[in-house]
Amino acid sequence: MKNSIKHSSTAAFLILFASCGPSEYTLKSGGDTAKLKTKSGTELTGELICIQDNSVYLSAGEQKPKIFRVDFEHIEVIEVEGYTNRTWVLPWMLFQVVPTVMQTIIAASVDFQNPEVFLVFALPTALTYVLFETTTPAPPTSNRPRTMEHVEHLKVHARFPQGLAGFQLQQLLELNRQNEPQDLR
Repeated sequence: MKNSIKHSSTAAFLILFASCGPSEYTLKSGGDTAKLKTKSGTELTGELICIQDNSVYLSAGEQKPKIFRVDFEHIEVIEVEGYTNRTWVLPWMLFQVVPTVMQTIIAASVDFQNPEVFLVFALPTALTYVLFETTTPAPPTSNRPRTMEHVEHLKVHARFPQGLAGFQLQQLLELNRQNEPQDLR
């Protein structure tokens, strides 16, 4: 009996410990998908290649992707799509919701006059949900970029966050069978 309590306590501690881990956004090996709208109303969705020389470079196109360059002065809005920091949902479900439900069912199955008292097991689960949900960041955006400082925070979502050297950009263009990036206004 003493060993079963010890093992149950250890298992409960490990489940609690595992469910309280950090949930950080993991950057992809390529750039994130960005939606860009120009002042003239043109919308472009593609992979964010880099941000440099007062321009944003995107690779867009289904069959034959092209490299596009948009100067900051022509950009209305840039938004990184698909950026959600919700990787915490599955561990939360597995390591908090399921054990909470199981504990409540087991506790309620014992001949006890007020089984709803065992709903107190749900408090840490609910608190974890509220904390993670309220701290999950919104997708990064940049409205009306005019200078590098306005879009600096978007660089981490580019395939090449430090930018590209001239020869690297030329190689990328050659791979996409282009001589120059296609300019958007």
